[in-house]
Amino acid sequence: MTIYQQISDYLINNPKKEPEDIVKMIMDHNAKKEFYPLVLKAVVDEKRMLARAKEEKIFNKMVDEMSIDVSDARMYSENFESSSYSTFESLMDAEFKIRGNDYIKWRDATIEDHERYIEALKVQIMGCERNVRLHQKAIEKIRKHGVTCLNEVPKKDLVLI
Repeated sequence: MTIYQQISDYLINNPKKEPEDIVKMIMDHNAKKEFYPLVLKAVVDEKRMLARAKEEKIFNKMVDEMSIDVSDARMYSENFESSSYSTFESLMDAEFKIRGNDYIKWRDATIEDHERYIEALKVQIMGCERNVRLHQKAIEKIRKHGVTCLNEVPKKDLVLI
C-alpha cells in the first residue's frame, strides 16, 4: 500500500481528525513496521558493545595484574610432558606476573598467587573462546551468502544473535 493509499484510508476512516493527527497516525504505523529491524539491530549492537566493554575491562584488568610471559609459556609447554621432579625443579626460577608489573618466582609463589594466576588464565581462555566463536560465526555468514568477506554480507544479516 502506497503512502497515498494510507492517507486516503485514514481520511476516510477518520474524517474528523486534523491533518496533524493523520500524519502522526501514519508515521506511527509506518515507523513500527519500517524501522523495527533497524532499531532492533541497533539495540542488539549497543547491548553487545556494552557487554564487550565490560568483558574487555575485566580482561584487561586481569591481564595487567597477571600476564603470561611468552618465553615462560614456551618453556612450560616444552617441559610439560615430563612430570619428573627435575623438570618441575627447572621451573622454580621461572617467573610469572602477579599484579601490575610485579613478578614472582615459582619457588616463592603462594597458593593465593597460583590461584590468582589461574583465574587470570581462565579469563584469557574465555576471551580466546569468545573470539573463536565470533570468527566461526563470521565464516558461517560469509559462506551462507557466498561472498568473500563480511563487508559483502547484507547489513540486515550481520546481527550476531
